[in-house]
Amino acid sequence: MRKPKSVEQRWRKRLKRVQKAGGKFASRLSSSFRGRIEHVLYPPGKHHSAKFDRAVSKSAHLPRPDFIIIGAPKCGTSWLQRALGQHPGILMVPDEIEYFSMHLDYPLDWYLNHFAHAAKATRSGSAISPVMGEKSARYCAIEPDRVAIVHRLLPDARLILMTRDPIARHWSQAKRFFSKKRFNKREGGVFGVPRGELFDYFERMRPLGGFSTMIANWTGIYPPERLLIVSQEKALERPREAYDAVLEHLGVSQDYDPKAIKILDAETNLGPKLEMPKDIGDYLESMFAGERERLHKMLGDRTAVYVER
Repeated sequence: MRKPKSVEQRWRKRLKRVQKAGGKFASRLSSSFRGRIEHVLYPPGKHHSAKFDRAVSKSAHLPRPDFIIIGAPKCGTSWLQRALGQHPGILMVPDEIEYFSMHLDYPLDWYLNHFAHAAKATRSGSAISPVMGEKSARYCAIEPDRVAIVHRLLPDARLILMTRDPIARHWSQAKRFFSKKRFNKREGGVFGVPRGELFDYFERMRPLGGFSTMIANWTGIYPPERLLIVSQEKALERPREAYDAVLEHLGVSQDYDPKAIKILDAETNLGPKLEMPKDIGDYLESMFAGERERLHKMLGDRTAVYVER
């Protein structure tokens, strides 16, 4: 009798079928499905190995990002990505790679080739080497063992975290998510979702509002001065000031034509403008009461535009 395949063998077979179908298709997998694969194949600490170090050494010839916008979702990261991409001294890789959060099953070269291709297309015929970066908004919530992986590959990277009132962030994400027909076919968008299902969604997304944990996880591995924290609310009030703070953090010239950065005074990736019902507000207030206190103790009143270390 044939020995039944182990859970790991079954998941490896599924992953192989997906990868054979093509990376573009694989990148469209739901985060929950990829999470199930990674839970079996890539448990915490597995990538902290000589094998990963060898991959890092073998890829030494490939360019690496100088900085990463690590999140958080619905905190203005798309605005910042596009604004930085319009600066002549910065090269932003388009879209979100999410390598360290969702695609660690891919070879390391897959990640680094994003920057190699972008650099080749941009630098041909130019003597200037722009600072390169990427934006993957879910990096903010990866566990410390994965932050350590990022550090092993990119020990000198500059990091940018955009924050927002966690209640407003959660409501904004829910409005956006449930307005998409592929996720919610009910009429009325988020208002058509039963409260139990909506509250379950809030709980699943809770790590994306835990800014104090994000900051502790990243500064537990990287020196605190490598992390710049930008308040979304204050960036909307004073976009030029926030933008210049980011440029200073990246070591990029602040001598630019503001008219050339067309998105500085605009918002991007907006969801439906819907007022939050009181019962939802009460639920989120209860969820994040402790987080607000922890964040205040950690940062005090220094979140005016960016946090001085």
